[in-house]
Amino acid sequence: MAEEKQGFQNTGLLITAAVLAVISGVLYNVQIARERARLTPKTKKILRAKRDILAGQIAEKSDIEQVEVPKAVFNALENPIEAININDPLKTGLSMTVRKGDYLLWSHLLGNAGPETAGVISGVDFTGYPLELDPKGSVGDIVRVGNYVDVYGEFSLPVNGIIERQTIRILEAVRIVTVGGKGRGAGASRSGEPIRSTGSRRYGAMAVEIKRDEAPVLKNVLSRKIGPLTVVLLSKNVKRDKNRIGLVNDDLRNLKPLAGDSSLFPIDR
Repeated sequence: MAEEKQGFQNTGLLITAAVLAVISGVLYNVQIARERARLTPKTKKILRAKRDILAGQIAEKSDIEQVEVPKAVFNALENPIEAININDPLKTGLSMTVRKGDYLLWSHLLGNAGPETAGVISGVDFTGYPLELDPKGSVGDIVRVGNYVDVYGEFSLPVNGIIERQTIRILEAVRIVTVGGKGRGAGASRSGEPIRSTGSRRYGAMAVEIKRDEAPVLKNVLSRKIGPLTVVLLSKNVKRDKNRIGLVNDDLRNLKPLAGDSSLFPIDR
């Protein structure tokens, strides 16, 4: 009987020891978590433009400042450049114009297109034509100066004698020479306060390279489109037809309005 009683006591001691060990482990982990939280910085140091820096330019050190922002602002921005990487924008051209007070993002730096090609027109026969885009339907931050895009628009055109709305490619494999006019979606305001995220930032405008003589043709075509343009990003290795570079689609260049209804534009063949 005494041995049985001693066994129960030993079991009780083992259970008590196990419970105390668990409690000690929990308290230790809580203490470690609190200490880590105390030591973790509540701010991040990132880069901000001290002046307007144009697309294609390589920033000077005097153009950029290091600022500390709350982690909430840092997390709301789309891949901001931390101060430790300050040399990157000093040796790489910008893919778009950055305004004074804007935080520098990795998407601002030129990708495959070098600074020597940014904003440079191919020759005297070409010009940069500005296109206004719908920020909700643009290609976002993945586009760069020097990339190639197709431009589409919707038109009312005759098909077998019936007027129908059609989506037609206006320009094929045209080169981007400037980008900008970005609408703010996710990100932070210039004051440093986080703003509600509504999706990625998207471009509101860009200029593409076309033949100079095509400028009035393109202006006429764009005045007849229905709704916003659609821009499709192409591979950097896309094969371009040398005879079609910078030209408006032949199926659109002779559009003429119908009398009394400016929304219908048959093709004059």
